[in-house]
Amino acid sequence: MGLIKKDRAKDKTKKLVIAPPLAVDSGDNASGELPDDFWDIDEPAVLGLFVGHYYELSIDTFFNASHTLVLKGRKGGYHTHSYRLSVRCKSKSISGQEQIIVDFTTLRARVNKVAQAYHNKDLNELPPFRQLKATTENLTVVLFQQLRHALVGLPVELTSITLWESPTVSITLKKDDLSL
Repeated sequence: MGLIKKDRAKDKTKKLVIAPPLAVDSGDNASGELPDDFWDIDEPAVLGLFVGHYYELSIDTFFNASHTLVLKGRKGGYHTHSYRLSVRCKSKSISGQEQIIVDFTTLRARVNKVAQAYHNKDLNELPPFRQLKATTENLTVVLFQQLRHALVGLPVELTSITLWESPTVSITLKKDDLSL
């Protein structure tokens, strides 16, 4: 694994080889002291990111919503879920000045705005579910579409969401990696 680095002083392109993680207490340094060059970091590489790599951001939020389903001709009981929504986005760069990808306050506010539209609501009464069944699968796709629109203008791309309807059951919808 390596990264292409532009050597500004010589205006040449080099391949920087990334060393494996240091084993601090691996036996070759029994005292546990860090090597002398431990804090020698390639700052341009930190700010420029490695070729073939990207950042992945994740934000979770929660909301409660109720619904009933008709499956195989049988109407189920009206019940409530405490949903956990995990949103993942990617970005290939950070801003030069702030050295962040995106302001997490802004990203969280946009994700929460979508989730709050469902909080303490009956899914069956919401516009998307007047024709669609209020399944977790359908809710996941609807949320993905709404989140994609909500994140327009931010320097991130929505790549996947996971919607947990209980602590042990979830649905994940991912954007196809081949189309990224």
